Amino acid sequence: MMIGVVLTIWLVLMVVIFPGYLLLSLISELYAVDKLLLSPGIGIALFVVVSSGVVSIWGYSYWSVLFANVILGILLVSAYCMARGFRDDFKNILRINLSKEAFVFVVFFLLLVIFAVWTLMTIEIPGDVDAQGFGYLALTVRMGGTVNTLAPFYPKIKWLYSPGFFILVAFLSDLLSTPINYAMLGIAYFLWLMTFPAALSVGRQFGDNRLGLLICAFLVIGRGLFSALADSGFTSVLGCLIIFVCFSTFFKALDNKSNRIGNVIIAALALSSLFLSHPDSFIFFVLAEVPFFATVWLSKKSPNLQDYTVMLLIPSIAFLLTLPWLILQLPLFLSESIGGQLRYSPGIHILREMVSHNGAIVPLVAVLGMCLGSLRREKRDVFLITWVLMIIDFSTFSIINDFISLFLPLRVSLYIYAFGLGWRGPIVPFSILAAQFTHYAVRQITCTNPKTIIIQNLVQLRKKIFCTGPKGGVLLVLSITSGMIFPIYTAPTLADDVTRSSWHYLHSYLIWPRYRFSTSSDLAAMRWIKNNTPEDAFILNSPWYNGHWVPVITERKTVFFRNQPFFDRSDDQGLKVMWDECERAFFNPDCEESREIIYKYSITYVIVPDRKRGRIDEHYYIVDHNAFDRTSYLVLTFKEGNAKVYRVIDSRS
Repeated sequence: MMIGVVLTIWLVLMVVIFPGYLLLSLISELYAVDKLLLSPGIGIALFVVVSSGVVSIWGYSYWSVLFANVILGILLVSAYCMARGFRDDFKNILRINLSKEAFVFVVFFLLLVIFAVWTLMTIEIPGDVDAQGFGYLALTVRMGGTVNTLAPFYPKIKWLYSPGFFILVAFLSDLLSTPINYAMLGIAYFLWLMTFPAALSVGRQFGDNRLGLLICAFLVIGRGLFSALADSGFTSVLGCLIIFVCFSTFFKALDNKSNRIGNVIIAALALSSLFLSHPDSFIFFVLAEVPFFATVWLSKKSPNLQDYTVMLLIPSIAFLLTLPWLILQLPLFLSESIGGQLRYSPGIHILREMVSHNGAIVPLVAVLGMCLGSLRREKRDVFLITWVLMIIDFSTFSIINDFISLFLPLRVSLYIYAFGLGWRGPIVPFSILAAQFTHYAVRQITCTNPKTIIIQNLVQLRKKIFCTGPKGGVLLVLSITSGMIFPIYTAPTLADDVTRSSWHYLHSYLIWPRYRFSTSSDLAAMRWIKNNTPEDAFILNSPWYNGHWVPVITERKTVFFRNQPFFDRSDDQGLKVMWDECERAFFNPDCEESREIIYKYSITYVIVPDRKRGRIDEHYYIVDHNAFDRTSYLVLTFKEGNAKVYRVIDSRS
C-alpha cells in the first residue's frame, strides 16, 4: 500500500469517530483527556449501530449510510454547540498536563503508528485466509446491498455474522474508490492502534496513567491482539477495541452516582455495537456479564436495587438498538445448516493454545492478579475473575456449560467457537489482571522504604487470607485453582515458548503479516481481469487458498470463494455439484469432460495461479500449468510469471 492511501483512510476514520467525542461531551461527565481516549471506540460504536440499523431496514447503499451518519453528525454538533460549545472544550484540551506517563504513552503510541505504517507499506493483501472471507462479504455488501446474502454473485446463499466491520469496509471502499483489500487493511490497523488509547482509559479509570501504560504493555507482550491482526482476525481486533469500551462504560454506569442515565446509554451503545461488530467478542464479554448478576454478591460492597436496575437496563437498551438487524436475521439464528458447522468441541489442548497465543508469561501474571483481586474484592475484580473462569470452562472443561444446558432447550455453546474463545477471549481480561498485579507490585517496590512496606503487606496479606470470610474465600480458592491449572496443563507449552520466545515475537510481529497466499504476479493477473473484462464475466479460479482472493480483487463472480461455517447453502443445492465438477476441470483442463464442464456453467475466463503447489485445509495440490496451453477452448490473454489468464472460446464447431 502507498503511504498516501494509508493516511487518507486513517484521516477519514478520524472524521468517522469524531461524533464519539461529541456524544461523550453531551451525556457523560469525563475529563477532556478521557473523552479523547474513549472517543475512537465510541465513534466506531456509533457508526456501527447507526449504519447496521439503516442497512438492515433499507439495504446498503453508499448514499444511505453517508446520509444517516451526516444527519447524526449535524444533530450532535448542534446539540453540542447549544449545550457546551467548542471553545470551552478546546481550552480544557489545551490545559491537559502532559505528565511523564502521558509523554511515555505518546512516544509508545507514535512507535506503534510508525510500525503500522511501515507494515502496511510492505503488504498489499492480508496474510491469512480469514481476510479472503471478510473481503468477500464486504464486497457483496457493497455490490449486492445486503448484509445477509452473497448477492449479486450467489443470492441464494445466506450468511449470519455481525455486519459492522463489512459495512465500514464497504463504505470506505465506496467513499475513497479504494480496493476492498486496501480499505480492509487500513481499517484493521487503525482499529488495532485505537485499542491502546481505550486500554489507557481503562487504566486511568481504575488506577492511574501507570496502570493504563501497563495494560498497553501487556497487550504487546501478550501478542494475542497483534496475532489476531496478523491472522486476519480483523473483526476480533474491532471486538477487542469495543470490549475495552464496554468494560469501561459498564463500570462507569455501575459506579458513577452523578450521571447514571448518560453512562447507561453509552454502555448500552457499546454493548449493542459489540454484538453488531463481532459475535465471538460479544460472547466473550457476555460470558462474564451474565454470571456477574450472581457473582457480584462476592464483592466487598453488596449490590443494591439501583445496581441491578442499571445492569438490566444496559442489555435491554442494547437489545432495542440491535433490533433491526435481529429481525432481519431471525430465521438464520435457528438454522441447523449454520449451527452444525459452528461447533468446535472444548478440550485441554485449547488451554495450551490459550497460554501460547497470549504470551505464556501473561496468563501466569494474570493469575496473580486474580489472587490480588480476590483479596481486594472490588466489583471489577469479581467481574474479571468471573470472566477468566468462564473462558477457561467454556473453552476447555465445559462443566458449567453442561450444567446450564440441562435447563435450557439449546446448548449454550451452540454458537461458541471454543478455539477462538481460548485464543482471543482472554486478551482483554489477561492484560488488565496482569497490569493490576504488576502495578501493585511496582508501587510497593518503588516506595521510600520498600523492605518495610513489603513486610507490612505480607502481614496484612496473611490476615486477609485467614480473615477473608466466605465471599473472599470463594474467590481466593477459584483464583488459586486457576493458578494451578495453568502450570499443570501448560508446562510443555511454557517451556517451548520460553526457549523460542525470540522467534515467536519475530514471527508474530514481522513475518506473519507478510505471509501471502497470492504472489505479486497473481495480483497483477487479478487486476488485469478487473480492468479488462465485462462486469458479468464468470471466472474459474483455483479451488485452494490462493484462488480465494480472485473474487475480492477482481470484483467478479467466481466459481470458488472462501467458504465460511456461518453460510447457509441449503437453498443452493447445485453449488456443491458445481464445485466438484469445476475442481476436476481445473486440475485436468485438457480433456473433453473439462471442456464440457466449462461450457455447462458458462465460464468466460480462467485464472491460473503463479504457484504450482497449493493448499486448502490439510490437502495439497499440484497444478499442471502446461495443461492449460494444450487446450483448444482457452486463449491466453495475460501472463506474468506463472500467473495466467485465459479467455474461453467456443471450439465445438
